[in-house]
Amino acid sequence: MAAKEEIGILVPEFHQYGYVTRDLKAKKEWYTKHMGLGPWRELEWNSDNSRIEQVKGRYRFKIAIAMMGPMEFELIEPVEGDLIYNEYLERNKYGGIHHMGVRIKDLDAMMKKFNDLGIYSIGTGTHLARGVRIAYMDVRPQADMIIELMERGPIKFD
Repeated sequence: MAAKEEIGILVPEFHQYGYVTRDLKAKKEWYTKHMGLGPWRELEWNSDNSRIEQVKGRYRFKIAIAMMGPMEFELIEPVEGDLIYNEYLERNKYGGIHHMGVRIKDLDAMMKKFNDLGIYSIGTGTHLARGVRIAYMDVRPQADMIIELMERGPIKFD
């Protein structure tokens, strides 16, 4: 393991798997029946309750989250608009793990640490009603994945 002073960015532990699917209901049922996941908490991001900087026009996507031990398992189904998840589904016929999530306290400071290493966001957003800010950091060239930075969490449900 690298010494702490050699690490460019020290993020807290991962807390979430983000899985993109074409059919949230079917995936939720499969993971419940065959993997024992649940209960599920559901919410929606849309152009009325949130802002995504890179999306012009209306958009909507549904989310369902269940716990897998200490990890959140997040299912995401794009419904409307030009979303990053549509691009993922074009490349991955069956869907799959889109990102790994990390809870942080200061999104802007953590994004700057990534930017200083030449790693930039490919998507940023704010859920207005829940006060959650996110950024998808593109580490695909370095680590074959996307890291979601989430300021404030876990997501609270009514």
